Amino acid sequence: MKEHLRRSRSRTGSLTKADIMTMHPLHVLVLTCVTLFIGGQARAKPARNPVIWADVPDVAAIRVGDTYYMASTTMYMSPGLPIMKSKDLVNWELIGYAYDTLTDNDAQADLKVDLVSIGDYVWWDVDRDGQQDASEPVVPGVIVNLYDEFGALVGTTTTGDNGYYAFTSLQPGMPYSVEFIKPDGSVFTYQMQGDAASDSNADRATGKTPVFTTPTSGNNLATPGQADDPTIDAGLWSKINLVVAKHLATDGPFVQGDEITFYLSPSNEGPMDALAGWSVTEVLPEGLTLGRSRSLGG
Repeated sequence: MKEHLRRSRSRTGSLTKADIMTMHPLHVLVLTCVTLFIGGQARAKPARNPVIWADVPDVAAIRVGDTYYMASTTMYMSPGLPIMKSKDLVNWELIGYAYDTLTDNDAQADLKVDLVSIGDYVWWDVDRDGQQDASEPVVPGVIVNLYDEFGALVGTTTTGDNGYYAFTSLQPGMPYSVEFIKPDGSVFTYQMQGDAASDSNADRATGKTPVFTTPTSGNNLATPGQADDPTIDAGLWSKINLVVAKHLATDGPFVQGDEITFYLSPSNEGPMDALAGWSVTEVLPEGLTLGRSRSLGG
């Protein structure tokens, strides 16, 4: 290339179009830059090719103020991506490299991502306050679904005998949501009332939680109380099951006009406490008249 340019100058004193068409693209780029520079400013001193006596492929240059910066590729060699600066696009100074070494395999690269977990309880909200109290019973066998940020189902589990569920190996710092499938005959308690660590996250109509973001780091444990996010849970109300038993206290046989004594024993066989204020009304068969009644309980 250098010899070719010398022959061209000796014939014409300048480069011809044919000379430029036979050059390497890099040299054309360098010559173009020099020509533009010289054409736009006063000629300080002549530029000679090659401008840089080195292999400088795939260059990219920017100007910051009155200084030009240029980077070039080095493929797989290290140090890599040399960065040079110049005031005139002719005289370039190497100022450093973008990286010292490149890692070429996964064994050398630290690509580890610490996965995380979520887990909590499903419980009967006996006092209907939207908060999980220590004495309130848990609900086993509840189906729990996990959805990603796009609403795609990515996991399903069931609460154990202790009412606890967990999802592990989740991506840290990513959005998810959980859906609780309520058992037949139950409804969800009030959503997100009071302390976030012990409230119920499930929507009362759908059983789905709001979208939440997983912790950015953690231990990825499924043990109760040790999940990285132990706050995503659901409280339930159950239909109460009030039962009234009638016990006869007077021996028969009976004839018209006899007084008969019997006891009514109400009880709740459901998992939820009945609200205060309930009562029992006796509906007598035809031909009987209520004489008197009294309460034996508190």
